[in-house]
Amino acid sequence: MISNKISKYPLNGLVLKRLLSGQTSPKRSEAEQSRGQQLKTTTLPNGLVVTSLANQSPIARIGVIVRAGARYEPLDQLGLTHTLRSMAGFSTQDSTVFGITRNIEYVGGSLTALTTRDDMIYILENDSSYTDLNLKYLSDTIMKPAFKRWQIKDNLHRQRVDLSYFRDNQQLVLLEALHSVAYRGGLRNSIYSPDFMIGKHSTEQLSRYVDQHFVSNRTAIVGFGVEHNQLLERVDKWFSMSKGDRGNSGQSKFIGGETRVDTNSEVTYVAVAAEGVGAKNQKEVLSLSLLQTILGTGPRVQSSEGKHTKLGEAVAKTTSDPFAVSAFNISYSDSGLFGVTVAASPQDIHKAVKAAVTQLRASAKSISDEELKIAKHSLKASTLLAAEDPNVLVEEIATQSLNAGQVISLKDYEKAVDSITVQDITTLATKITKSKGAMASSSEGKHTKLGEAVAKTTSDPFAVSAFNISYSDSGLFGVTVAASPQDIHKAVKAAVTQLRASAKSISDEELKIAKHSLKASTLLAAEDPNVLVEEIATQSLNAGQVISLKDYEKAVDSITVQDITTLANKITKSKAAMASVGPLQNAPYLEDLL
Repeated sequence: MISNKISKYPLNGLVLKRLLSGQTSPKRSEAEQSRGQQLKTTTLPNGLVVTSLANQSPIARIGVIVRAGARYEPLDQLGLTHTLRSMAGFSTQDSTVFGITRNIEYVGGSLTALTTRDDMIYILENDSSYTDLNLKYLSDTIMKPAFKRWQIKDNLHRQRVDLSYFRDNQQLVLLEALHSVAYRGGLRNSIYSPDFMIGKHSTEQLSRYVDQHFVSNRTAIVGFGVEHNQLLERVDKWFSMSKGDRGNSGQSKFIGGETRVDTNSEVTYVAVAAEGVGAKNQKEVLSLSLLQTILGTGPRVQSSEGKHTKLGEAVAKTTSDPFAVSAFNISYSDSGLFGVTVAASPQDIHKAVKAAVTQLRASAKSISDEELKIAKHSLKASTLLAAEDPNVLVEEIATQSLNAGQVISLKDYEKAVDSITVQDITTLATKITKSKGAMASSSEGKHTKLGEAVAKTTSDPFAVSAFNISYSDSGLFGVTVAASPQDIHKAVKAAVTQLRASAKSISDEELKIAKHSLKASTLLAAEDPNVLVEEIATQSLNAGQVISLKDYEKAVDSITVQDITTLANKITKSKAAMASVGPLQNAPYLEDLL
């Protein structure tokens, strides 16, 4: 069946896990067969890299990976690769969607499309005797998509379903938020389309993107269950791609920062990261993978509570409630993220995150030989387990082909892991822990000051937020509240009472967190060139000069608690205005709040 998977992480990215199976088989595993066969790689004159593994399997798998992931999307076409991914298998210039689906499914095959920030990945699986027939449909899907307007429209519900699944997965929401604040440039782009871009990608935009990025020198093809010479012949027949580099460079820079996302979860999720390393530097990737393993990647046995890792032991001391904590190591072609994720109750999340980060810093300075020995065994085992999945193996081999132009064997991989020393890890880890950081958190909005106050007045859904609107000579500061008609009076009163209380008492810690958040949100807004143009023009008119981002950050840091409380007290004692919309029978009047 034609399937459209959401995403994947490479072998040396987030630790790959496989469920333990109770079944046994006398057949050799994929990994064992792979060890017994020789990987062959050929780089064609047009730059296309072809790798094969004739593993004697009756199933042939052909993977095509194109360096055209989300990071290469134009700024005004965000989410375009999400549309590409979800339209894999639709009509092409030579084949109808019915023809592709019927012919592949008729022989029990499958065509899968996946995306990362780096790459678009297509995998064809079928009985090896039908490979020649189905390669035409794989080739058409990649090189000759039609992007018919009515099919783009028909595809919208699939993208909305993707977004629905995405929003229900708090870990994915957290990681996407982390990327959005950690990077400037392509790696900030999400692998999911923003809501406002659903249905906005035209036939012309999609076709132009494929024409610019789906070129031979940005492509690798991997074949399992096929002889190398046969694969080269098939590639020559079906994948006559042009050479060039006409697309977006995808250039990215790690800038760090902080973002907070309101969700409907009763658990607070936090990710803290620094810039890791790119996938091209194998030694550094392995060093961080071993540090990740030493810190812990969550429970590996279903009944385990995950407390018996370094991170788990540290966080367990801060809470008696259930929690989850894990180290992660994500590598892209030229950068990466290394850090920890923590999930805990709202009342314990601050202590839990602090304990996890403290343990990360401590481990960066001190690792024993025994810990490293155990970590090496564990990392090699998890990699070999992941390699048992032939699709994971296809993706990994193709990614290595694009990143390095060659593929490391499992035997050489094990040797590379064994060569890493304690000094290698601590040197790199110390450097990372002293660099800029990025942080993302997600939880229910009621865990803000206003949210906590209003939550005490209602058990129904609500929304509350402070706002600050400035004009050239005046402005508005206040709160907005949305709640059920029966609770709106109490909710508004609670929000106004909290506003007045905060105007009189702000802690140094609250101000420190607010400064980080304000600077991060400003830097994120400045990523939008239209917002930046408007802001610069407004400053020019209002003050006759423009403040740089560096001076803006200094100005934010110079604000004191006294500055805020003095002005806030003045505002809360001045005249007020109020507007209400909706069923108003229980809505408060302004005089009720004064």
